[in-house]
Amino acid sequence: MVIILLIASTVTREQPVEVVQVELDAIRIWVEDTAYVQAKDEVVVEASQSGRIIKIAVEVGEKVTTGQELLIMENLDMQYQQDELAVQIEQLQGQLASGQIALEQYHLDLEEGQKKLQRDKELFQAGAIAKAEYEASVQKRLSLQKVVQKQEVLLQSLNRQLAQQSALYNDVEKRNQQLVIKSPQTGTILDLPAKKEQAVAAGNELVQIGAEGVLELKAELLSDDMSAVKIGQKVEITAPVLGDQVLHGKVSKIFPRAYEKTSALGVIQRRVPVLISLPENELLKPGYEVQVKIETQSKNNVVVLPRTAVRVNAQGRNEVLVVEAGRIRHVTVQTGLKNQELVEISSGLKAGQTVVRDASTNIKENTRVKIK
Repeated sequence: MVIILLIASTVTREQPVEVVQVELDAIRIWVEDTAYVQAKDEVVVEASQSGRIIKIAVEVGEKVTTGQELLIMENLDMQYQQDELAVQIEQLQGQLASGQIALEQYHLDLEEGQKKLQRDKELFQAGAIAKAEYEASVQKRLSLQKVVQKQEVLLQSLNRQLAQQSALYNDVEKRNQQLVIKSPQTGTILDLPAKKEQAVAAGNELVQIGAEGVLELKAELLSDDMSAVKIGQKVEITAPVLGDQVLHGKVSKIFPRAYEKTSALGVIQRRVPVLISLPENELLKPGYEVQVKIETQSKNNVVVLPRTAVRVNAQGRNEVLVVEAGRIRHVTVQTGLKNQELVEISSGLKAGQTVVRDASTNIKENTRVKIK
């Protein structure tokens, strides 16, 4: 009976624990966030002039080519200004034509006056006419010369006015031509916020066009995570629409600055836009939401444990609870990479050893344990 009681007592003192086998495995560190599918080389066409939309020639989802007409706008003020300038230009051209004819006649009169002055000079020197008659010819010739000069100045002024009005007309004409919106590239109409009869201001978004068939992802990562993110890093892409399928891309571009953005909870954050390449996939369309995991560090064939298996002891060191011969041994370890689930053990353990899965369990050194 004594022996039986001793055995029963010993068994009841064993503390049940859940353990994990130490193995060599890979560990990866990543930055995880939400991203959105967008067309690569996406172009947003904005109104360069204000006006009213009178015609929309395309629909969302329609394929367009470079130079194809998308919509037409109307600006009555600009049209009135152009018509008024056309009238002014026509009037100036008429004045110039009349002024040129008058100048030619003044030149003929001046030429005749010069000839008469030469004749009167010869007659005066010969004593055939009086000095007063000769001086009258001189004054007549000077008067004609002033008329010619005045007319030339007038024509120069008219030419300047015509050039100014023509420049204004060409500018208005150019702006009027911009009311006909054409596609800057070949692609697909992704969005068409503009509506017929809508009044728009310069800078308003009219059409969104994406390059044909080429998609990418755009993520906005917290600036605190950006120190580890580099161009070329591998990215895992998942989404409910993909089911169990996992796509693989790479970081293709990191924008040079962070932007202020308010989260869904109202927290102001600093985020950096990052572009990620996306392999061809028929299930993903522009605007879809996906989850991305950017692999920032990785190691293969290293000792790893669940993070719960490592604790910090009273001396501030990392330790694990190793199970050897049915008893607990506290072992100090050095750790390396850590992610949300695993931790690398760089020294202190080797593959094949058995460790308590939950190191937060208060089990003293050399305590007997029973593996669940």
